[in-house]
Amino acid sequence: MLPEWFVMRRLRPGGPDYADTRAAMAGEACSGTWDIFMLFDPAGEGTGAKGDMVVMGRTVGRDAAQLYVPPSLGGNLLVRLLRGIADSLRVDGMRRAVIDPRSESDTVVTALLDLGYRRDEGTLQLTL
Repeated sequence: MLPEWFVMRRLRPGGPDYADTRAAMAGEACSGTWDIFMLFDPAGEGTGAKGDMVVMGRTVGRDAAQLYVPPSLGGNLLVRLLRGIADSLRVDGMRRAVIDPRSESDTVVTALLDLGYRRDEGTLQLTL
């Protein structure tokens, strides 16, 4: 489990640390170009990337983003990370966040419902 003082960092394709972090996530079932949202220790060395607290996102349409949440995640830190992701997506002009169906586990669904995600058209979605 990551400490509470970790903060969110967004890595974009082509940016610093993106390739190394993406390579460390080779086991995740996300091909193509995805932004990486993760929690890291601002006082630590490097990015502090932990594969167990990383969410991936990409734009799907003009004003929607799709998020892949590894099904093993859950708890208060996931809720904190997802809140930060929602804020970041709002700044980008996104109006809706859609969860990749491969993300649905009991712990992830519980965290998403706590944040206001609702089922619509068979997927969990949040109006931003």
